[in-house]
Amino acid sequence: MARPVSEPAATPEVQQAHTEQPKSLVNDETLKQPIPQNPALAKEEVSKLEDIQQQLKEQEATLKAQHADADRIIELKQQQIKLLEQQLAGQQKSSK
Repeated sequence: MARPVSEPAATPEVQQAHTEQPKSLVNDETLKQPIPQNPALAKEEVSKLEDIQQQLKEQEATLKAQHADADRIIELKQQQIKLLEQQLAGQQKSSK
């Protein structure tokens, strides 16, 4: 008899990551604001925008990783279903 296939447990972090909507880092107001004429304020604004850009890159990397994880989970689930179907077919043949 084949052994049962164990299902990988989803961690709370994975479950939470799939249900939470990411907060918006950039809104239309930020894009429409005039560029400050004072060089110090302009540097501060550039620094803020660079921080936002970095956060967006990190968010993109996280989303790509989540997507890859989801693809892997789907692949494993498909394998698990095939194995369970084989087990069921084997049990039905042996019980006849």
